[in-house]
Amino acid sequence: MGLIEPNDDGLDNLLADDLDVPMDFQWQPRTQPVPTVQAHRHQPTRRRAEDHRARGALAGILDPLPAPGESVHIILPGNVALGDVVWTVVDGTQLPGSLHVSTLGFGRAWIHGLLARLQARQITEATICCSDYFAKADAAEFQEARELLAPWPVTLVAGRTHAKVATFGSISMEGSANLRACRSIENVSVTNDTNLADFHRQWITTLTTT
Repeated sequence: MGLIEPNDDGLDNLLADDLDVPMDFQWQPRTQPVPTVQAHRHQPTRRRAEDHRARGALAGILDPLPAPGESVHIILPGNVALGDVVWTVVDGTQLPGSLHVSTLGFGRAWIHGLLARLQARQITEATICCSDYFAKADAAEFQEARELLAPWPVTLVAGRTHAKVATFGSISMEGSANLRACRSIENVSVTNDTNLADFHRQWITTLTTT
């Protein structure tokens, strides 16, 4: 890899093997100012770490869900995405709540999973922030999602985000994985901490107004 120029954010040569990128796609230079750094500090009361690469599936990994104050750190096989973790948390919580997600991209299957849980009133509202890169590279999929979600209390926006974070209730999911799998080993930390979830919800929400 060559040297990165001072004004280059390093995304021009992004390896996006989980995206269907058109050959004529051109990355647009950043026009937004660099945001200020935000941080949240918390000390989990309990931790557990699990390597599930050999399992090939998510079922049972979060059974039970982390208790208040607990943080679970998981290595995922390549066929498990953050989207699978999100549904495990939403379905396992068994209480309605709001969903907030920041991701590089998503797939049609995940959007239909969101619609099913909106219809079942498991999710009361949702804020989904994907990358501007994905919205342009997979424009048809992004537009289809906007049309499907339009009748529901869902905010779907694209912007300069590469963070992979989701919150539901008091639980936060943080890691390397996007909402859809890309055949690569991923990591995710699932933490039950109200203050941490509020912190993530706040900055994800600000992406819809900038």
